[in-house]
Amino acid sequence: MDIFQVFFEQSLDLCCTVNENLYLEQLNSAWQSTLGWTCAELRAVPLTEFVHPEDLEGTLSTASKLRTPGVTPVNFVIRFRHKQGHWIPLSSTVSFKDGTFFAAARDISARQERQRESAEAISRLQSILESADYSIIETNPDGIIRVFNAAAERMLGYSAAEVIDRVSPGILHDLDEVVEHSRAISEELGETISPGFETFVTKARRGLTEEREWTYLRKDGSRFPVMLSVTARRDLNGAIVGFLGIARDISERQRTEKLLKESELLLSTVFSSMAVGMVIQDQSGAIREVNPAAEKILGLKRAQLLGLESADPRWQATHPDGTPFPGSEHPAMVVLRTGQPQNDVPMWIRSGEEDFAMISINARLIPNPQEGRPQLVVSTFRDITPQVQAENELRDSETRSRAIIDTAVEAFVTIDERGRVERVNPAVEKLFGYSPDELVGNNVSMLMPDPVRAEHDGYLKNYHDTGVPKVIGIGREVVALRKDGSSFPAELSVSEMLLGGQRYYSGVIRDISDRKRIERLQSEFISTVSHELRTPLTSIRGSLGLLAGGMLGELPEEAREYVDIALNNSDRLVRLINDILDIEKIQSGSMELRSSTTELALALRLSVQANAGFASSHEVSLKVREPLPAGEVLVDPDRLAQVFANLISNAVKFSPPQGLVEVGAEQKGRWFRVTVSDQGPGISPEFEGRIFTRFAQADASSTRQKGGTGLGLSITKALVEKMGGRVGFAPRETVGTVFFFELPYLHPIRETPEAPEGATVLVCEDDLDVARLLETMLTSAGYVVHQAPTLERARRLLREHHYDAVTMDLILADGDSAVLISEIRAEPTTRNLPIIVISGSQSQLGQAAVLVSDVIRKPFAEDRLLAAVQSAVCGKQLSTPTVLHVEDDHDICRIVRKTLPSHWQVVAAPTVREARQALEQQAFDIVLLDLSLPDGEGDELLGSVGQAQVIIFSAQDTSAELSQRVSAALVKAHSTPLDVRETILALLSTSSAGKGRGRQSF
Repeated sequence: MDIFQVFFEQSLDLCCTVNENLYLEQLNSAWQSTLGWTCAELRAVPLTEFVHPEDLEGTLSTASKLRTPGVTPVNFVIRFRHKQGHWIPLSSTVSFKDGTFFAAARDISARQERQRESAEAISRLQSILESADYSIIETNPDGIIRVFNAAAERMLGYSAAEVIDRVSPGILHDLDEVVEHSRAISEELGETISPGFETFVTKARRGLTEEREWTYLRKDGSRFPVMLSVTARRDLNGAIVGFLGIARDISERQRTEKLLKESELLLSTVFSSMAVGMVIQDQSGAIREVNPAAEKILGLKRAQLLGLESADPRWQATHPDGTPFPGSEHPAMVVLRTGQPQNDVPMWIRSGEEDFAMISINARLIPNPQEGRPQLVVSTFRDITPQVQAENELRDSETRSRAIIDTAVEAFVTIDERGRVERVNPAVEKLFGYSPDELVGNNVSMLMPDPVRAEHDGYLKNYHDTGVPKVIGIGREVVALRKDGSSFPAELSVSEMLLGGQRYYSGVIRDISDRKRIERLQSEFISTVSHELRTPLTSIRGSLGLLAGGMLGELPEEAREYVDIALNNSDRLVRLINDILDIEKIQSGSMELRSSTTELALALRLSVQANAGFASSHEVSLKVREPLPAGEVLVDPDRLAQVFANLISNAVKFSPPQGLVEVGAEQKGRWFRVTVSDQGPGISPEFEGRIFTRFAQADASSTRQKGGTGLGLSITKALVEKMGGRVGFAPRETVGTVFFFELPYLHPIRETPEAPEGATVLVCEDDLDVARLLETMLTSAGYVVHQAPTLERARRLLREHHYDAVTMDLILADGDSAVLISEIRAEPTTRNLPIIVISGSQSQLGQAAVLVSDVIRKPFAEDRLLAAVQSAVCGKQLSTPTVLHVEDDHDICRIVRKTLPSHWQVVAAPTVREARQALEQQAFDIVLLDLSLPDGEGDELLGSVGQAQVIIFSAQDTSAELSQRVSAALVKAHSTPLDVRETILALLSTSSAGKGRGRQSF
């Protein structure tokens, strides 16, 4: 066997020879062991039967090329079929010589498998690099970037093409941070590390991994924090072939850590500043932490409390009834034992060394999420000792009040805002004959006779709608009805109260039958005595007058002196009798006033002239303080003269010789104020409270220097109040006293202000409260309003002004309005003037009913009135005021809103922030401002109100400086929501009449 044959047989490669027709001729044993075929099996068929179909064409093409002379051996891969059917890849080298193909092949299955696995590994690594949410940057040993993954592109804004093989990672870093870290790492390693790429890789070169926070700079210049880890990449020999930097964006983590720190700080602050005590205990009940409030309530310092248990005997805990409170029943221990929260558990404990306190405890578990089981419990508690004491005192007070009410002689009835009886005392049954069960739940009007019974609910509704009281807070005499149908006179006092957001009224009813009988007897006695006295006094005074006048001849000087004394004292007796009769008429209600509209300035001057002689006889000067305001009042002229005479004579009597009494008047809003000032000794403090009572004398001794009955001021007060006014007095700054009375103001006829825009309405109404209500409603709706309480004034106003509508009560102070309605219709200039009748009864309208546009029954709703007037003036546009109410007390907002017309736009803002937002969104006519708000001071808004008029309505007094910056300032303690309404309407009226805005004093 030659050497070729030996090599051929013993070769590890698959060796074979193939003839020109591609049949195997020779093959070594490696073929059989690799492919499973025997030589005989392979020689039987052409070689092409064993080649993979996809490789056949290439195999035939290679064989054809090799037959060409001069062609060198060819290497190619061919897949050969194993005897078991699978394919074996062979790397073959083939040559051709003398009609024979010589081939040597090697099984490359394992190599291809390794290549496939390597390719898959590379693919997986590439996917990881591209899908990672952290930046992966690899550099060569010199610091030039070779890998820049997709996350790095997203994170930094650079594309891979912009940085790979171009730049160092140094462009991604803050230079100041690099310099600072270079200095730090130099100190740490004891060698100088220059700022630059070595700053990042120095530790990595030493086989260490460095991870620290850095600031990355994006391509657009923005910055964000990262956690960067740098390692060295080495080859199999340990040589450094590059550096790998992996960075995570920790912006969210830092933000979370910041929020966590803020939350921890907030919790710590809340824990320390809470007014309720807080104690944290572990599973054994031992105290782990307490807040300052707990130290205060428990009377021990934190160091003393830490480690104590709920069952510690020093607490001396007891139930509210005084029985012991075992430690095992402490809410914290119950929570630890059962897991159930405990709420509002009351307990008496020793607080400190001596005091005891009643506390209310809540307890909750604090879960431990790491171990999945609770380990701590937090107890919160508050000292309710003052509350318990207040409740006990309230209970005692209620018991005392109930006992007082139940034993009171006067009947006591409580009703709700719908008039239903809520509660009565035993005196009610005795007085009315009804049992409590018969009254409670029924309308209180069952205690009233007709027609009051039918009108009662209307009174309540009118008060709710307008806030104008007729009985509430005032008191009056009424007629009450018993169960048996009999009636009796009663004195009724009603007060209002708010309980739990609900409105209730309490009334005290007193039977005054005996008092009325006595008053009637007294009146009859006074009337009889006065009549019997007047007759002889007339004769006496007449006789004395004849004597003094010389009808019987000239009297001796001494006789004349005695006659003058008798004459003067008879005059005093006449005045006394007249005063007594006036008092009797006032008390009995029989005094009738003949009211008319009177020019106040003229009446004042005439009264001064009429009393000038009396002042002169006392050597006192009487002066009118000019100027006097123009305008009218609705009064009885004779009674007004009597009021002037009483006040002027009183001032003259108490003025010293050569003294001065001044009489003046001024307009104060809707009122005229008339003042009478003297230079007398003033009024002593002990006499001030009864100066307007009957028979009151500053000097009541038998030796007093000043004469008088003591009835003048009492009569004056009664007359002024009957004419719709009020009376009072005040000491002067230096010496003397100023008495004053006020009467509702009526504009002068020719000077009644006209508004440039808006319809004008004439209100004919002699009830001053109703007239004021009508004016308020109409003015707030944008109308200009003139008032006429009398037929005479209405006629004058109609001659001087043009009106778009008239509201008319059927009876005015001086006559029947039906006459005026007929006159209006008969006059060509007013024939088509709309007339709206507003009356409690339509029976008096008669034939004039066909002459009016509408009829409204009293009491009336604001919406009904405005709809009727708007319809009457043919749809003129009414202004809708806008009000911003800056107030954090919801009840005050609700009550003020109730007093304002329903069609107004009222926006409530409980904070400075919300008020500022409202002012940015729209303009307001009025800003009603509280000064103390949850998030600041109300005056912070003054720069944002624009053209709005500002009214301060606050619990605190307004400084002089701040008052000058606003239109009005009201103090809650001295003003009501109705005062707020009147102030708003006054300001709106002023601005609508073209007078501009300005501060008003209240």
